[in-house]
Amino acid sequence: MAANPNEVVKDYINSKFEYLRPEFNQNKDEVNILLQDPFLFNNLLQNKGSDTFENLDTAGFNAFSADYLNAPDQFISQHLNIDTRLVKRVVPDILMIQKLLKFSKAKHLTVTTADVIEGLSTFHSYLAKNETQKLNSVILTSAENMANRYVTDANHRHTTVTFALHLFDQLKKLHRLDDRCRLLLQIAATVDDIGAFINAHGHYRHSAYILKANPLIGLSDEENSIIAAISRYHSSETPEDFIQESQLPYTYQLIVAKLSAMLRLADALDDSRKQKIKKISVSLKSNYLLITALSSHNLALEKWAFQQKAALFEEVFGIKVILKQRKADK
Repeated sequence: MAANPNEVVKDYINSKFEYLRPEFNQNKDEVNILLQDPFLFNNLLQNKGSDTFENLDTAGFNAFSADYLNAPDQFISQHLNIDTRLVKRVVPDILMIQKLLKFSKAKHLTVTTADVIEGLSTFHSYLAKNETQKLNSVILTSAENMANRYVTDANHRHTTVTFALHLFDQLKKLHRLDDRCRLLLQIAATVDDIGAFINAHGHYRHSAYILKANPLIGLSDEENSIIAAISRYHSSETPEDFIQESQLPYTYQLIVAKLSAMLRLADALDDSRKQKIKKISVSLKSNYLLITALSSHNLALEKWAFQQKAALFEEVFGIKVILKQRKADK
């Protein structure tokens, strides 16, 4: 009785991989597998750039493999879009990858058509981006915890953050700030009212004091100083010359001024702390900014606060700001 050729190949690969088992058993770190220029995955990458990465988890790879381990050569050639001369390599390659996944206990693998140096460089950039996102999440959680510890109004806080980030995203051509500044604005909008725990009167001063005494882990000293300055400057009661007296370098002063200007508008849109405005739309004209608030409520207080707090935005960006209300269904 003829032996199953796949079983023969599998046994051969097992024998050659066995010496690697002790090495993997000693490793306690998470393993990431990068497959460079694998012809098996042409269909996944054929319409993408040379530095494109495609991620598969272990279950996804095994499901992919099951279709080809016992398939006819013609089926493999057509479905993998490979030359018939390469078909004989499919089963050994699949079995080797399966064995590597099993030994390494890797949860996923990444494939790319990039060359080795470019592939490793891009892959490390990909990992670094993920680590940055995780760190940002930790920083934001710390800011939320601080805001909760000082008993700020969660609904007002979340509304202010939403409006502030919407303004930032829609006004990129105007402020020309990067994503890191967006994160700083989000943090500042989260913690700007913590000083009210000490005293509601002049709470912006107390917010800045608390933030200076309790810097957020994950931010640089300069970024913590920016957060404290924005929190102090977010109120229309703050002296107009505060930024110049803050001893921050001019570049940071400009960031503080721009982010504070946007935060003031966002804060004013919920001045009553009643979330009267469902959402806002932003339209940047040649010489003015139009903000349309969707609300069915009386916005007299919000409009008054907006008028007071818009002065800084108009001074920093040199354009008029107009708030318009559009009635919403109750």
